[in-house]
Amino acid sequence: MSCCHYALVPGNEAAFSVDLSAIVFGPGVLADVGEHARGMSCRRVAVFTDRAVALLEPVKVVTRALRGAGLDAVVFDEVHVEPTDRSFLAAADFAREGRFDGYVSVGGGSVIDTCKAAILHATYPAEHAAYVNRPIEDRYAAFTFADVALANAAVDNATGGGASTLLILDDYDAMDVQFLDAGRLPTIVDPDRRISNAAVYSLIVAPSRADIAAAVGPALAADAQVAATDPFGNPVAFQVVPQPALPPTA
Repeated sequence: MSCCHYALVPGNEAAFSVDLSAIVFGPGVLADVGEHARGMSCRRVAVFTDRAVALLEPVKVVTRALRGAGLDAVVFDEVHVEPTDRSFLAAADFAREGRFDGYVSVGGGSVIDTCKAAILHATYPAEHAAYVNRPIEDRYAAFTFADVALANAAVDNATGGGASTLLILDDYDAMDVQFLDAGRLPTIVDPDRRISNAAVYSLIVAPSRADIAAAVGPALAADAQVAATDPFGNPVAFQVVPQPALPPTA
């Protein structure tokens, strides 16, 4: 892989990283996974894959790299190509019993999804239905009040949620919203990202007016209304309509 700014020259470094997304590219970079995991203070790492991929070289390279970095690496190869609730729960049992502080998935979307589900269940134990059927009260038990309020504000309004609703939220909390609003997921952007044309969205939701101001300017932020408060009456979600609703056309 190359571009006009980065040429691959024999004998020189052949890998490059994109820090913003924490993605490392380049030939042979799987062999560096151990150093990356150790750099994140991991000591015991779960390696998720399926039985077919487990027989291939990439899994061997990953486990060898992790163990070569002095880390304990344990392979879970029971991922189903089309995950089911049983396969998710089996993975969750593995994650919970293994007491891991790091996770690596080697494979495709099913492996990645199973790994994420296992982490969720191991970190926030709940009935599986609590994460896949909305609304169920148990679904909210694993999430902060603010994240539930922001998720509700993004979908429980006249816009009905979806990509036309802009939610300004950091990556960590955005994962909760992605679970809660999976069926009507809003457009989610990081705080402090400037939005050049706010009018393309029918609603903007954020944890504070300051977040709205940083994204679309102070004038629009001044019009933002409190969408939700916590049990103590503190605002946890604000919303604003970027422009007045247009009359329907014939």
